Amino acid sequence: MQRNILGIAILILGIGLMLIGPMFAYYVTFNESSIYEMGEQENRFMWQSFFTIAGRWFLGGVLLIGVSEVIRLLVSINNHIYNDRKQTREKGKRMTDDESGYSQTTEREQTDMQEEWNLRPADEEKIYRIFNNEAILEMRLAPIKGYCVVKLQDKDSPINPYVKVIEVTETVAKEVRNAEIRKRVLEWYNAQ
Repeated sequence: MQRNILGIAILILGIGLMLIGPMFAYYVTFNESSIYEMGEQENRFMWQSFFTIAGRWFLGGVLLIGVSEVIRLLVSINNHIYNDRKQTREKGKRMTDDESGYSQTTEREQTDMQEEWNLRPADEEKIYRIFNNEAILEMRLAPIKGYCVVKLQDKDSPINPYVKVIEVTETVAKEVRNAEIRKRVLEWYNAQ
C-alpha cells in the first residue's frame, strides 16, 4: 500500500493556514489601524479588516484540506484497483486443472468475462441436439464467453423447470462440469 505523503503535507499546510491566519490578521490589523491626533499615535483595532484577512486565510486552509481529501480518495481508489488486479493475477496463476480433468478459471476466462459475444445459430443447433428429449424454455448468454444458461423442462413430466450451464465453444455443446464456472454463471443467472 502506497503512502499518501503529498496529501498529508497539504492537509498539514491547510490546518496551518487556518491557525496562523487569525494571528496574522490580528497583527496586520492592529498595526495598520493607527490614527494620529496632535502628534500622538493611537492604535485601534478594525474588526472589518481583521475578518477580511482572517477569512481569506481560513478559506485558503479549507480549500487545501479539501484538496488533500481528494488526493487521499484518489490514492485509496488507486490502491484498491491495484490490489484487485494483483489478487486477480495471483488467482489466475494459482488455478490449474483439478483432479477431475476439468480446467478451472484461468486468466483467459477472466478476460472472456469482459467480452461481449453472441450465440450463433450453429451454437443454438448444438444445444437443441443435446436436449432433444427436453423442452427448452430459455437460452441466455452467460457473462463468460462461450457459456450459456439453458432453462429446461422434461416433456413428459409436470412443470418443473431446471437450469443447466452449457459450453458452446467447441464443435459440440456440452454441459459444464467445472464447479467453479457453473457456480459463477448460476450466481449471475439467479441475480438477474
